[in-house]
Amino acid sequence: MHEVGHIVLDHTEESELAEAEANFFAKYALAPPVLIHNSGLREPGEIADFFDISYQAATYALSFYRKWLQYGGQYYKDYEIMICDLFGIAV
Repeated sequence: MHEVGHIVLDHTEESELAEAEANFFAKYALAPPVLIHNSGLREPGEIADFFDISYQAATYALSFYRKWLQYGGQYYKDYEIMICDLFGIAV
């Protein structure tokens, strides 16, 4: 999904910013923290099953979710509200 992020984001050259953007894209494409939060998932196995991703990817998603919470995750950004809307989750 990281490499797909490079394509979607139209990256033409390697840079630290391009890598950070592709990592962010992959995190939100595979298991958005706002959906983890609203689904009550708190274990890697639950996240892996819910999003149909590997256990390792679920472990990364849980780590990112915890950072997301720590840095104000409860205050949803516009794109997080749109993600919730797409999945029929009221915010």
